[in-house]
Amino acid sequence: MRAPRGCTHCDFPLAETQAEFCCSGCCVAHALSGASLEHGDRALGRLLLAGALAMGVMVFSLSLYGESLWGRASDDLSADQEGAIRGLLRAGALVLALPVVLLVGVPIADAVVRARRWLSADGLILLGVAAALALSFSNTVRGSGEVYFDTATAVLVLVAAGRWLEARARAKARERLSALLPQSEPPALRIEALGLEEREVEPGQLRPGDLVRVLPGGLLPVDGVVVEGRAFLDTSALSGESEPRAAQVGDAVLAGSIALDGALVVRATTTGEQRLRARFARLLDEGLRARSPWLRLADRVSGWLLPLVLLLGLSTFALRTGLVGSERALLDALSVVLIACPCALGLATPLVMTFALSEAWRRGLLVRGGEVLERLARARCIVFDKTGTLTTGELELVAVQAFDGCTSDEALALAAALEAHSEHPIARALVRAAGSARSQPVADFTVLPGRGVRGTLGGRAYELVTSTAPSVALTSVGLYSGDVQYARFDLSARPRPEARPVLGELAALGLSARVLTGDA
Repeated sequence: MRAPRGCTHCDFPLAETQAEFCCSGCCVAHALSGASLEHGDRALGRLLLAGALAMGVMVFSLSLYGESLWGRASDDLSADQEGAIRGLLRAGALVLALPVVLLVGVPIADAVVRARRWLSADGLILLGVAAALALSFSNTVRGSGEVYFDTATAVLVLVAAGRWLEARARAKARERLSALLPQSEPPALRIEALGLEEREVEPGQLRPGDLVRVLPGGLLPVDGVVVEGRAFLDTSALSGESEPRAAQVGDAVLAGSIALDGALVVRATTTGEQRLRARFARLLDEGLRARSPWLRLADRVSGWLLPLVLLLGLSTFALRTGLVGSERALLDALSVVLIACPCALGLATPLVMTFALSEAWRRGLLVRGGEVLERLARARCIVFDKTGTLTTGELELVAVQAFDGCTSDEALALAAALEAHSEHPIARALVRAAGSARSQPVADFTVLPGRGVRGTLGGRAYELVTSTAPSVALTSVGLYSGDVQYARFDLSARPRPEARPVLGELAALGLSARVLTGDA
């Protein structure tokens, strides 16, 4: 499978319909800096300079508006003197506005041309800004009438800032996605030459039918079926389940699982690109590229709004010319164009959606796309997966049942001694429950892959192996010596301390809560 093309600016994977950039923000940011994201400080510098110049334009414009706002500053000035001062103020605003147009206006126009998005929010913005600049330049040259350089430059700077923030948010989301799903994986041991030779290869080189050996503590590099061996698998990174899963010949296993206590030979059933881990990465990539309903609405609105606004602007000019004159009619038409831009949909919506997805991933919450977040506002019932969500990734001992004259404390001490050097979740729970109450050191220790452990204590051989639990909500292991069972230990997932307060807050919001679990 061919790797997806990356955005010219932030290297985010592109959809098939995208040519160079993943979003209009990256297109504008790239045009601002003329380089990739590594040189993003150049874009920020141009943006800050444009903002400072735009504030200067506002100072000149405020001086021009002074008479309308506060009245005449002095009665000592003649009409010619006032006209000269107003001319200088218009010229000053023009001089400062031109660099703003070059710094941020031209890159926005370049982005629209590259993306062929004339019927878009950016196209509508450019239309309004161009009209404001043209009218203001004409009035400055004629030496009469109002100028709107401040409006034009402020709109350009705000739009450029929004697009730059969108590009940065996309880049940050890409970084968090890469951290969530690391690209590097340990090599796999592929069995070759009729099982007589093993060779290290990259997981992406594995093909369906290849035999792969997984050593104790090793990571399964590919989805497949066990053809030899038995082991407990830690699948918490994939499913959130804290309890290890036993795998033996004939069982299907997933890439990303960890063999805790035994070696396996697995026949690959998928290629590198089809592994579950790779599918996760593609789903998240598609989630950030996908257009949510509100974003699709923004595209549709922009598509028909531009022709409609042009029609309304021309109609306003035609109707108002006979009533108030051509200059005032042009101002009215310009007002229609400037206020019609759907900035909330075209600028704020994609920016907020990108930030929300990025923040969710930072917190370990995998969201497939913006549509999920939009639908969340209409939710009335929250359904939790119990294991790994309402509970932690650890087990705790909840009950000990002793048999054949053995006390609970004695049985727990024996079990803790057998499991003292194991990193299995059940072993950690038993050792933690026993504390310092342990029996003598174990001899002849043996791991029973997929079952438990065996060892000798005080000259007697013991086994600690999985047994039938009284409830599907529990995990049980039994302590045996020969055919005699001395104890059964029942363990359960430890509840998260914050689970109860969270459920209380949901109830206060009027949301009901349910638990999705296989427990009886």
